[in-house]
Formats: sequence, structure tokens, C-alpha cells
Amino acid sequence: MKFKNQAKLIKSVRLKAGLSQSQMAKLLGYKSGQFISNMERGICGLPPESHKKIRGLVSKQALLSAVIQDVKAHWSEYL
Repeated sequence: MKFKNQAKLIKSVRLKAGLSQSQMAKLLGYKSGQFISNMERGICGLPPESHKKIRGLVSKQALLSAVIQDVKAHWSEYL
């Protein structure tokens, strides 16, 4: 599955907050900025347990919308 919409959202949120990838990783409880880099490239999505941690930077609706768009895009390939 590709995480294009989540990737755009995460990068946009991080840049607006003025955070580096390493700083964003620490905010979400990860050790390395590499995980944020992977998310911003659409390799992986934001794990559900991190959704609450990022809510101070992005609205619940924006996050949910990005997740839903990615799921719809994924399933439309098969239906």
C-alpha cells in the first residue's frame, strides 16, 4: 500500500511546525528521523498509536481524511 496522502500531510505539518525529521521523530516517540523520512516518502504510514501524539500539530479530521484517501486508493486498484 502507498501512503501518498499521509506522506504529504506529515511533511506539511512538520515543516509548518519548523521541526526537523529528527525532532518530529522524537515528538512521536521514535529514535531516528529515518522513520519520518520513510513516512514522508510514502513508504509507510503513521502507525495508529502515533495519531494521538501528532494531534497537537494536525486536526483529527485532516489526519483521518489522509488515511481514508490512502486506503481508498489502495483498494481501488483491486476492485
